[in-house]
Amino acid sequence: AQAHQHYLDAGCDLLHKDDLATALYACQKALDLRPDSNQALAAIARIHLQQGQSESALNLLHDACEKYSEDVEQLKLLGNTYLSLNRIEEAERTFRTVVERDPNNYYYLLAVGKIHLEAGAVERAVQQLALCLENLIAMGDEDTGVDYLHNVLERDPDNLTAIKLL
Repeated sequence: AQAHQHYLDAGCDLLHKDDLATALYACQKALDLRPDSNQALAAIARIHLQQGQSESALNLLHDACEKYSEDVEQLKLLGNTYLSLNRIEEAERTFRTVVERDPNNYYYLLAVGKIHLEAGAVERAVQQLALCLENLIAMGDEDTGVDYLHNVLERDPDNLTAIKLL
């Protein structure tokens, strides 16, 4: 466990210094020692992205999600990677799975919904909120839902679904 942390710390330090090749080596060593290390996984994916190797990052994360299928954190890493690559459909599918497994993570779907709203896809934005509404209420976060609906209605004042949800 200590060796894992040393490699991870070294890899992250090297990553901040933009020594990507050596950072990748150190983080891969950390991941080899602890294959379920989300920190090492995130660092390696980030390195791949900085190297312009988005498919390598996605493949790494997909493999980890398959191997550790119950790990919601890895799914969040995958979803956030899709978002960073502007692959909204894949991010949405991934975050739906995250929320199915842990409803307290509803805010990831709201983030996707806001992207849809900014792109003018109002119905898609409302769908995201509808998927989260029970969780928002259960968490006592109705204000977030109300603010979201007001944003929808600013774009589409006649949106019946948003009016009903409000």
